[in-house]
Order: sequence, then C-alpha cells, then structure tokens
Amino acid sequence: MRRPRSTRWCSTSGGRGSGPPPRTSTSPTRTWSGRFERRRVASRIARGTRLLAPVDREEWGPAPTTVNCLYNPMLNQLTVEGASLAAPSAFEDPAVLLGRYGSIIGHELGHALDSRGSQRDELGRVRDWWSADDRAAFEERAARVVADVDGCHPRGIEDAVVDGRLVGFEVVAELVSYQIAWDTYASMTTADERATPVDGFTGAQRFFLAKTYGRRGIDRPETARARLHGDVHPPFEVFANLARHLDAFHEAFATRPGDGMWLDPEDRVRVY
Repeated sequence: MRRPRSTRWCSTSGGRGSGPPPRTSTSPTRTWSGRFERRRVASRIARGTRLLAPVDREEWGPAPTTVNCLYNPMLNQLTVEGASLAAPSAFEDPAVLLGRYGSIIGHELGHALDSRGSQRDELGRVRDWWSADDRAAFEERAARVVADVDGCHPRGIEDAVVDGRLVGFEVVAELVSYQIAWDTYASMTTADERATPVDGFTGAQRFFLAKTYGRRGIDRPETARARLHGDVHPPFEVFANLARHLDAFHEAFATRPGDGMWLDPEDRVRVY
C-alpha cells in the first residue's frame, strides 16, 4: 500500500514499490502457506536492503488497522494509528479531545522524555542530552510513581500484585500524558468554560472521564495474572488511577481525605 510522501507505508516487497518477487515454478503461490512464505522471504530481503540504504524518515511502519500507538526512539517518531481513533464527533468537545486523544499523544511523548529517551537525540542517534541534575531529578520522581503503583491488586486478582519496577516506564509515561493533556486543555479554555456543565459534568470532569473511558479494559483472571508477570503495561485501572496525582482532578471532583482516589498533596508527583 502506498501513501503520499511523508506517510509512506512499510513495504514487504523486495524494494520500494517494486512489487512482490516474481513467481517461479517452485513457488506454491496459490496456497495460503505459500503466500505467507513468499511474504516472509520478501520481508527479509527488504530488511537486508534497508541496511545499506539511508534512513528513511518518511516511512510509516504500523498498519492503519492497528489498534495501538507507539514511540520509536531510533527515529524519534510518534505514530497514532487510525484504528485507535473514534468517530469525528468525539473531537467536538475539547475536554474529550484532550482527555482521551491528547493524552495518547502525551503518553508516547512521555517515552521520548524519560531516562531512555534521554539517550537519543532529535534524530534518534545515541547521544545523552540530559545533565546529571536532570537525570537525578527525574529518577527521584519516577521512583515515587513506581512506589505508588507497586503492590496494587488488579480487579478480581487477590494472589498477585503489580510489580512497580516492571511497569515503571509505562506508568511514568502515563502520568506525563495526564499532565501534558491537562496543561494543554487548561491553556485552550477559560476557567468558566472548564466549569460549564454538559450532560451533568463540568469540562474538567469530562476531561478526566474521557481519559478513564479511554483506558477501559478487562481481562480474564488467567490473562490478567500472566500479564502481571510479563507485561510492561500495568492493568488499565492502574493507568486510570494515576489521575490522583493531579491537583486538577481533586478540584474537579472535590475529593477529600478518606475518598478512594484521595492522595495527600505532598505525595502527588509532577514529573515535569
């Protein structure tokens, strides 16, 4: 599949836009297994060809049907695939736009701004661009976020807990996403607009609800238990509950000590 320059899809052919390798009398191209084998071999050839070519910074790797977003540190590239987005009507409310989709972009930016991202420059080259003070400050704040989620019990799982060290990079990126998205929303709106209710919820409340709805998900107990031991992403409720680190969340919902989402102000972490 080809797109205009600057959004060119990754090809599994033997070269750029050259089409698949020619058929031979020994290629079982009329079977699914044969087609799979041809594409696998063509993909290996294409990867080998790229090793000798200049870096293509205009290529878009993931398929448009992928339900995911990612950050590629080797290209300093952030991608949001179309299948991750909702209908255009979802973008009419700035609170929903920034709460759900702005935070997706913010999460991937968080990876570019963490201690791993600090090891690559704007072109993805291996260069450390942090000072020693920058790194020490980040590590101290990241450790507090890790400690906050470490030992959490996912819903329905009582015999396993979240390993904060395993999910550390992801929860820090998620907290950064909250902060980037909220700061952007606050800069785009007035205090009166954020306080105006729509369907019973103020703009600030809609922002956090949109963020939470965007992290909805449920796993069977067996899957949830396995993910706790091998997935660098924590259960979705851990992501959603990071909202308690934002003063704006507590102001929006008027939380107070004793509430389930309450976090003492001195324990709230702002990474940046």
